[in-house]
Amino acid sequence: MKAFTRDLRKHFKGLDDIYVWHALCGAWGGVRPGTTHLNSKIIPCELSRGLGGTMDDLAVVKIVEGGIGLVHPDQTDDFYDSMHSYLSKVGITGVKVDVIHTLEYVSEEYGGRVELAKKYYNGYQNP
Repeated sequence: MKAFTRDLRKHFKGLDDIYVWHALCGAWGGVRPGTTHLNSKIIPCELSRGLGGTMDDLAVVKIVEGGIGLVHPDQTDDFYDSMHSYLSKVGITGVKVDVIHTLEYVSEEYGGRVELAKKYYNGYQNP
């Protein structure tokens, strides 16, 4: 990726920033257990009536089928630091975080969507 960002800057003179996108849980399906040093677990997805009526596309179908590899909420600082420090080292200057609604699918075992969202947002905001 470092070569890619270097090439972008070479071909597009004056390019100040290069942003990438990632889902709040890492990728659409989260972080698969055993692929990193983080404690992640596949959590089956439960669609609320509200989301079930509004979020009906292939991506959602695949997430619901496979579950989400959720990094334990106590490790969100390390989770985001690991991702973002790597991206910074290879020349990425910012990220857009999306797919925030997936926390609602997997929040039951972690105190509900509000408590889980607080932990993930706090981890995201800590340097």
